[in-house]
Amino acid sequence: MLVITAFQRSGTTALGEQLGALPGFAYWGEVFHPEGYRGAEQAGRLRLRPAANWFRFQEEGLPAAHRSGPQSPDARLEAWRLYSRHLERLGEGRRPVIDVKYSSWRNLDAAWAPLAEPPLLLQAMKAGGAGFIHLVRENVLAQALSEVFAHESNLWHRRAGRAEVPADFRCEADIEGLLARMRESRVGTAALREWLTLTPHVELVYELTFDSAGDLTDGAREALAALGVTAPPGAGAPVLGRMGQDPRRWLSNRAEVIQALTDTEFEALIGSTLRG
Repeated sequence: MLVITAFQRSGTTALGEQLGALPGFAYWGEVFHPEGYRGAEQAGRLRLRPAANWFRFQEEGLPAAHRSGPQSPDARLEAWRLYSRHLERLGEGRRPVIDVKYSSWRNLDAAWAPLAEPPLLLQAMKAGGAGFIHLVRENVLAQALSEVFAHESNLWHRRAGRAEVPADFRCEADIEGLLARMRESRVGTAALREWLTLTPHVELVYELTFDSAGDLTDGAREALAALGVTAPPGAGAPVLGRMGQDPRRWLSNRAEVIQALTDTEFEALIGSTLRG
């Protein structure tokens, strides 16, 4: 199994789709997303695979003994092992690639899990021989604004080669919410780095992972080789392209956002994201 972990709007789906197009790999998307459990129309927009959803598997694929009442750590580890086998069957033996957001790592923990302790899910994945890709987006302002855009437009991904961003789209960002998401992203990145300290993994920087067309850069391909991923140029061509949304065009309260970020820890990000 390959696990891509990141904060929202970091390119996990774009990376996962490219890896899933390589021989021997199958990408199953964000397996802990509630929309994947529901299997509604929104699941398609988010590029989720309901058949691989963890919550759906808990309900439909686990033996009854694993579904009744609080479970011991050993029982939860066994449930994950069964789920991993389920993904392998779905992919007909291909190596599963899944997307786990920072906020999803506690889904295997008990109700009273210690806050500072690494999540049980990490232990379960390591026991199964998983490889880890930590995808970090350094420009957390662009990341948070991308999330605002996606929520307000309901356009979460763009197919490579298609211009799907509405030209007349405008909206404003909640400034307090924007600041909170940027800080949450940095806190999450620090936590994942600590949890993965003693775990073999690859850390990729979003800004250095994809080229202007959305394809993997040579540096990203070289780094992924450490996890047994062979992605020569031309293999696994991008299914998704960069969103191409420029907040200088659609952010209606841009001046207020710039003013609010001035003299904060995010001031250095203003120029490349909102000015010019």
